[in-house]
Amino acid sequence: MLSASLHRLWNGSRAACPPLLSNALRSSSSALGQTTPASSASLVMLARSVFNAIRPYSRAAIRDLPEVDAAEHFASPFNTIWLPNAINPSFRPLEMLRAFSTHWTMAHQRKVADALRERLASLNLAGVEFMVPMAKYSGALIRFHSAEAMKEAVLKLSGERFALQALRALPVRGRPFVEDIVLEAPSTMMYLRMKAAELTKTEAFNLLRPYGRLLKLERNGDRWEALFATKTAAIAARTCLRGLVLDGFPTSLHTGFVPFRRFETFLNLLKNPKFAIPALSITMATSTWVLVDPFRTVTMMSRLSLPLGEKGASRPESDSVVAQYLEAPSIQSLTTSLKQLFSKRPERITVLAGAASSGKSQIIQSFFSRRPFCVRIDCSKESTVEGFVDRLSECVDFRPSFRTLNSITSWLYSMVPGKTDYKVSTTVEGAEVLRLLERTLAIISAKYPTTKRDEYDSYCVIVFDGLDQFLSRVRHDPAEYAQARFLLSEIFEWSKRNTERNHRAHVMFVVRSFSQLGRMLPAQTSPPLVVSVPDLSREETHIMIEERLRRRAQLRPEMRTALESEVEQVGHALDLVGGRLEHVHGLLYLVDGDHSLKEAERALLVKAEQDLLMRGFGERLFNSVSPGRWTQTQLWRLMQLLVTNEGTMNYDQARYSIFEGNEAGLVDLVAEDLLLCVPEGSDARGQSIDGTLQLSVSSPLQLTAMRSLLDKDEFALPMHNQWVKERVNEKKVELNLVEEELQRLLPGPSSSSHSSMKGVQSRVQELDQKVLSLNSAIQKLEASKKSL
Repeated sequence: MLSASLHRLWNGSRAACPPLLSNALRSSSSALGQTTPASSASLVMLARSVFNAIRPYSRAAIRDLPEVDAAEHFASPFNTIWLPNAINPSFRPLEMLRAFSTHWTMAHQRKVADALRERLASLNLAGVEFMVPMAKYSGALIRFHSAEAMKEAVLKLSGERFALQALRALPVRGRPFVEDIVLEAPSTMMYLRMKAAELTKTEAFNLLRPYGRLLKLERNGDRWEALFATKTAAIAARTCLRGLVLDGFPTSLHTGFVPFRRFETFLNLLKNPKFAIPALSITMATSTWVLVDPFRTVTMMSRLSLPLGEKGASRPESDSVVAQYLEAPSIQSLTTSLKQLFSKRPERITVLAGAASSGKSQIIQSFFSRRPFCVRIDCSKESTVEGFVDRLSECVDFRPSFRTLNSITSWLYSMVPGKTDYKVSTTVEGAEVLRLLERTLAIISAKYPTTKRDEYDSYCVIVFDGLDQFLSRVRHDPAEYAQARFLLSEIFEWSKRNTERNHRAHVMFVVRSFSQLGRMLPAQTSPPLVVSVPDLSREETHIMIEERLRRRAQLRPEMRTALESEVEQVGHALDLVGGRLEHVHGLLYLVDGDHSLKEAERALLVKAEQDLLMRGFGERLFNSVSPGRWTQTQLWRLMQLLVTNEGTMNYDQARYSIFEGNEAGLVDLVAEDLLLCVPEGSDARGQSIDGTLQLSVSSPLQLTAMRSLLDKDEFALPMHNQWVKERVNEKKVELNLVEEELQRLLPGPSSSSHSSMKGVQSRVQELDQKVLSLNSAIQKLEASKKSL
């Protein structure tokens, strides 16, 4: 049955198959007819012989065979054939080696020629006149004595295999150019040119198609340019057609290679945004992952390995007042507790909370000045999300920064037609910095185990200073505020992973109040450990001032006479500055100068008054313009209530009695450090247990400045007049609305029916009473204004 199938295959395809394949099928079918079913070894040998006979003419091998008749296939004026792929490509020298090693190239050509001669000698080809191996083109030219010898060789070579490829003997129809020019490499594109004549596209196609598949054929000036599917086909066409004289044309055919067209094709693809943008994005992502990220990790590790004092941060001990502050017993107790905390395994987030100018930053800088594996990100001065990300990148030494890479990428994108804008979201950049910082912490944890470090610096510490101030600065811009909240939520989630889950580093947030940030903590997060920074006690502040006065008296003999009287006045100075570091520092700075203690107190109070007027009332007093979402009269009335209640009052009372339920002004006053909002009975997250909030002044000096301003007639009387004026205007507006409603309710002159007023009579009487009360209130306000 198999024998009959092979016979049918041979009868149906012998006209289309080459002679060698037909002979193989005929011999195979004959052999099969003589084989018994038991002889399995004979079947295996038969199948192998059929496979070896068919393989050179498989689809992959015959798709580039010449499609010409037999007469033209064996036509060559010089009885010469070209054997493409006769030389193993693995022996072909590299292009760079061709350019720099001519001796090696010549030796290689001699080696290839010897191998090819031995191979052809084993085929017993008759009538070979000479052979020219061309290692540059991976082929060889063979010339025969006669056309019959060439024809016999072509038929014999068509079924042979050499260098793992099927040989193809192609007749050379022109005058081939034998050369070994080193720097002229072949390509898949070649050209045809006929001087003083023009070839049609059909004629050019008929000349080139027998040597391989064409991908493109187009005219370029006075020549035809053809792009072949393989370089072998282009080499064969160039070699066999050069110098061909066609019937009806006066001149011969000129052929050659078109160099570097693949690169031009690649550039043409890049000009199309559909290909250029994905290619550019993939290239940038790959280069970032392979090259940029490892470099950034190395720079971040080098920065973390340095103590905080060697990273450009100022040393607080250089200031004598700050040094005394850090040596105070209450601050020393706080530093000891922090040392014990950071020596243990990180289990949860740490919060260092304290009022403005209470010395939080000085404590951090002093505590971590000599500790490695610590970094402090100070974002209290940043007012945009982009500035925050830049500050974060600078503090952890994130190089190359996003700004550098974005500039390069924007320049590359500007070269792509139809795409000139490139911008990466700042929140994505911040998340990328946190991701690499987390990877760096993982590497440090693996490379420097805690068992091999000193107990003091056993874990890394990441400090975020001033996140609440940064969030307050961006509150006026809704878009920036939304991005800031998203970025802070990413920071809190990152902190949770590195403290509670992976235990790689301590994360500390230095804030003034954690109540606002506590709402942004991720769900199922352990309550943070809140450490409060206290003001100096009255005894500690008294010692600091008295020591400074006595040291000044030792340095300046003329100040010794007033020393005892000034020491007695220290108690009054304590009432003014309290234990706040900034105010104590300012007082002692003035004392070290030419000011007496009383003069220093007065200068400090004047400065506090000017600061309150500038930040609370703006550059122009006694008008409706203010620096925030509050009015000058609202702040003036709030100051009156705070002074009356000794610096504290209920938040809701101020919200509804002064700001008429709109808390935007109160939020801005707290954000500008003009007030403090403290939860009454707060929980571990800084949230009020019963929802009650208290407003208070930020410091005793601020309360004194408020009291001093309210006692001045040049400030209090104009502010009262401004308040009366605003109240009168509000009452007049309300009165106008009531009168307009009365005009609508009262009957017109054409209305004679008394029954028309029965339904609105009660409302008219109510509005009449309201008019009388509004007029009385306006008269009282104007009378109070005149009395003042």
